Amino acid sequence: MKSVVVKFLGLAGAAVLLAACDRAAEVDEVFEVAVSAPFTSLDPVRTVDANTLQLHLNTYSLLFRQRRNGEVEPSLAVSADSPDRKRWEIVLRRGVHFCGVAGDREVNADDVVATLTRAALSPNSRVSWVFREVEKAGGKPRIEKLAADRLAVYFREPVDLPRYLTLPQLGVLPAEVIDRKLSPTESSMGSGPYRISRYGPDGVELTTCAGGFPKAKIDKVRIRIVRDRQVAMGMIKSGQVDAMELDFSQWRQVTTEKGAPKDTRLVYNANPADFRYILFNTRDPRLRDPAARRALNHALDRSKLCRGPLLNFCRPVNFVSAMEGVEGGNDLYQPEKAKQEWQALASPPREITLLTFSNEVDRTVAQWVAREWKKTLGLEVKVKVMDFGPLLGTLFGGKEFTAATLWVQPLSDLPEIWFLAWQPGDMPPRGRNISRLDDPRFTALFNELRQRGRVQGWLSQKVEAVLEQDPPAAPLYQLTWAWLVNKDYELPVGRIKTLELWEVTPR
Repeated sequence: MKSVVVKFLGLAGAAVLLAACDRAAEVDEVFEVAVSAPFTSLDPVRTVDANTLQLHLNTYSLLFRQRRNGEVEPSLAVSADSPDRKRWEIVLRRGVHFCGVAGDREVNADDVVATLTRAALSPNSRVSWVFREVEKAGGKPRIEKLAADRLAVYFREPVDLPRYLTLPQLGVLPAEVIDRKLSPTESSMGSGPYRISRYGPDGVELTTCAGGFPKAKIDKVRIRIVRDRQVAMGMIKSGQVDAMELDFSQWRQVTTEKGAPKDTRLVYNANPADFRYILFNTRDPRLRDPAARRALNHALDRSKLCRGPLLNFCRPVNFVSAMEGVEGGNDLYQPEKAKQEWQALASPPREITLLTFSNEVDRTVAQWVAREWKKTLGLEVKVKVMDFGPLLGTLFGGKEFTAATLWVQPLSDLPEIWFLAWQPGDMPPRGRNISRLDDPRFTALFNELRQRGRVQGWLSQKVEAVLEQDPPAAPLYQLTWAWLVNKDYELPVGRIKTLELWEVTPR
């Protein structure tokens, strides 16, 4: 086309039209993504929703990252060493620069010390528990700068700090913004692959952060907030967006009815870090007996759930089959054993309330669970639908509840999944019904399992047996992660649920 322009319009006209063509090409290089939920905060320590954490993973550098194979690898840090797992010395990568607020200066130890201290002390921090065993100096966490590229963190008890530092809430901020209220109207504050070049109620535009880490593969990304998923489906059919995540109803449409729209392909992965459990309140007298929780586990046919109501939108899991590299399992389903255990209880519950999120998947699952428990155990189950915030507040705020569906998205912290299904006897502060991640039993077993590789051997079987004996939760399934993506782009299919946009590569 360019040669035709030159031939008929001459050089002057050609210059104008060629510039227009170049601008069009530049527009075409923008990777357009449609998401259904708005972003909640540019402050990483306050964030819990996956959609906003996805944004943080693209704009804030983490000290360590969990890759698709489940391994923890250095990122902004190049190493973290500790002979006793109490005093950790962290060495930073040189040459990584902030974009925006910090004036493109290099990230240094002052920034990391300020970030970790704020995460430990902020009343709004979702990750303050990471630092509850940290030593104190002058009333503050003992997190000390040793050199421009080096710092130390001191704990009273042994912890596996690098895997905690993969939490997306611990993205590193410039020290000069730590004491300010982080506003979405400000320019970018991170040193990740992208900087935020536009932030508004309709979405976010990301542009490559030249000095950030890791490096972006796409120059510009536009994330549009499209609350109506059918509208988003229309946008991808018309080519207005290049990718959209599918919810369960759209998965059903694409896989069982009309198929993927023209010029798109379905990208899915059966092993994302997204699991569903039913969490039991072990403080409830009716569920205090481990036999009651075992019976509830044994009464659920997880394979039937995935094949039937969820149309293969998931794969069944037991406890350790939620780990990377272990095949999904349905061995917990033992209906006759469930009946025997239930009948042997001194005072079995006659009725319980099952809390669940309001989305279609969780409601479908909760109703199915209620039917299965009624059929096998004669247990009456009242399903109570709650919004995201109130349900999490009920679970983690120490309020009374009986049981609740719980999705676990440790976006970069695999051990949190496994430890959710660990002994609940050692309750963390404020009545939270999830065990401590730094429990020495868990740490020792997890490290041993990791050293032995991902094959299911005697250690996996031992852990499974322990969890089955005294289960704090009923593992259900592992969700399928599904996207519709324009055929012009390659999207690496990975274990982490979040869309790491810098790994989107033009075909």
